[in-house]
Amino acid sequence: ARGRTHDRWNARLIFVSQGGDEGTDWHKAFMESDQGFYSWQCEECDKFNKWSQGHIKYDKIKDEDDEYDWEAIKKSVYMQCPHCETNYQDDPTVRRRLSNASQYISANNKALKGKRGFTYTDNAVWWKPWSKLVIRWIEANDELKRGYIEPIKKLKQKRLAEFWKDDFGDAKIKLIAADYNKSDYLNNEIWEGETCRVMTVDVQRDHYWAVIRTWKPDGSSRL
Repeated sequence: ARGRTHDRWNARLIFVSQGGDEGTDWHKAFMESDQGFYSWQCEECDKFNKWSQGHIKYDKIKDEDDEYDWEAIKKSVYMQCPHCETNYQDDPTVRRRLSNASQYISANNKALKGKRGFTYTDNAVWWKPWSKLVIRWIEANDELKRGYIEPIKKLKQKRLAEFWKDDFGDAKIKLIAADYNKSDYLNNEIWEGETCRVMTVDVQRDHYWAVIRTWKPDGSSRL
């Protein structure tokens, strides 16, 4: 699209999308802009805060069966100013008042003139209860704990207008070879000094990971 303007002096380009992935052309375009975040003003301390899921507070309440008590959780939801800790209830009148008084605050004062960027999250839509997003947030994070990334990724990109960075597969682990071989224990030989053998099972969404190690009293172990 940029190439089609052929550097005309009066060219105008407008890019509209949900949050994408970090490192893409879309992410680069936003980072080059003045990065305007729709921000709400605290009625107590007058400071502006960008609309963020991090300002939404709630109690993760469960019933006697250890299941989420969604109605109780909904009633516990409120938004808190990160500066003075003033609380705002999840009420349509309050949400509308804060949203209508919000402004776009630039986070990048080094942007070239004319490169404007704007983000608007689901939290700022006054007719949408914050509690609905809280429920999605809890469910998505529970899925993440089970190893399923997509729900939290979609929530951040589509609802919170955030760029996604996949940090889950980039960890660099230095592997050091042990001083023994698998063939040394094919016949269930005893490791000198071992006191027990433990099987540890990790329950995933639709499968299991298991490992068996033998242990010594000093905490050392072998696979």
